[in-house]
Amino acid sequence: MKVVTTAEDGSNATYSITVDANGDTTVSTSDSSVVTNVDNTDGSESLTVANSTTTSELDSALTAPENGSYEIQDGNGDAVSTDDTAVTESMKVVTTAEDGSNATYSITVSSS
Repeated sequence: MKVVTTAEDGSNATYSITVDANGDTTVSTSDSSVVTNVDNTDGSESLTVANSTTTSELDSALTAPENGSYEIQDGNGDAVSTDDTAVTESMKVVTTAEDGSNATYSITVSSS
């Protein structure tokens, strides 16, 4: 973004404004009984959820990146409704950072 100022004598000055967008794509959990493990390793992001976790419970347990968002998706990349549907390992969580960058978290459902 540029701002142009005009002085009283009619001369102009142009200033560029740069906003550094946050590139954080990490997700965290507020409920470790639902999301038992979060791996934010770049390139191999993953979540482990408790057996019988629903999409609604997963949605409530996740915290989006600062100024970012996340979406629970099915294996085709379509948004999953957050209801009483059981979370499966074909689902994933896709985060979007403030700067538009993304990370895809695979999901492992704990067997116990």
